[in-house]
Amino acid sequence: MNRVSFVLAMIAACALCFTVAAKPKTKTIQFTIRGHVEGTVQAAATGALAAECTDVGITSHAGRHLNLFTSTFLPDGTGTSAGTWTGANKDQLLWTAVVDGTTLVVTVVGGTGRYVGATGGFVGEMSNLDLVVDPSTGAGTIAWDYIGEGALTY
Repeated sequence: MNRVSFVLAMIAACALCFTVAAKPKTKTIQFTIRGHVEGTVQAAATGALAAECTDVGITSHAGRHLNLFTSTFLPDGTGTSAGTWTGANKDQLLWTAVVDGTTLVVTVVGGTGRYVGATGGFVGEMSNLDLVVDPSTGAGTIAWDYIGEGALTY
């Protein structure tokens, strides 16, 4: 092998190493989550409730969190939610959820910081539901606790 071929081969090998090294690593973690939700609601003529909520809680892999979200709850006990979970380090997870009675199924749909491209979610149970609605205006408050377990890949 002549000197020029050797140098070109070394440059190609280094470029391959940098390409492999630049590939982002992912990891999957199992976690528990619990929190307390409080929000305001507005009842529609159909009986549906539109809610804007705040959740403060603890996640086993990230510590304290703040969660801001909107929900729609139907008279049959089902509903949907979407929001932004912010960890103590300010990285965020974007999520959607389906509610069926007291069961939550949360799906992570992305994030910011270390959670860019994150996937996963959790299944949880709601408890201690407190809903107060003024029948004359349809405005009110809602609160509940929850606990869940899931997995997150990022």
